[in-house]
Amino acid sequence: MKIADFLSQWTGRPVTDLFSAEPLVAVVFDGNGVPSLARWSPSLGVAPTAADLAAAIAAPDPAPGPAQLNAWAAAKVPGLLALMRTYAAAGATLKSDATPATLSDLLALITWGEANPTASQNWVANDLTVTPITGAQFVALAVEVGTYAQSVYAALATVLGEIEAGTIAAFAAIDAFAWPV
Repeated sequence: MKIADFLSQWTGRPVTDLFSAEPLVAVVFDGNGVPSLARWSPSLGVAPTAADLAAAIAAPDPAPGPAQLNAWAAAKVPGLLALMRTYAAAGATLKSDATPATLSDLLALITWGEANPTASQNWVANDLTVTPITGAQFVALAVEVGTYAQSVYAALATVLGEIEAGTIAAFAAIDAFAWPV
């Protein structure tokens, strides 16, 4: 795909609007010489060429700032909580995720489990695994799943602290962090 066609699709504007005698897009350079695309105006001088646009597209991305890094780290949490894990809960081996919906279900089941420790109900994991378990096992499962969820949130707090301290300054460092699985 040509760069002009890509920009046309991206902006929803026809190529002729973007690259006519009065183009709407220009390549500008910041104080460090890093090129980027900007709205073109006569004050910018010469209209952009295809080579200018190719250089801007090929330029390395600038380093992410703390807000971008924080968002990247926070985006890890839902995926970690959605992992289907196996737990040992009061003699039963059970599968569960730790999503907010599952944690909410387990909180309600704690009340039932404490009142009916020997009664049995089916636990249906989000992967549709059905396992009959006792009230006492529901309570134990809730503790295990809640502990895992808290470890995910503790890891996030550590990463956010390292971003604030400047020891994490790249997306790759967040990806390489020892997240709980």
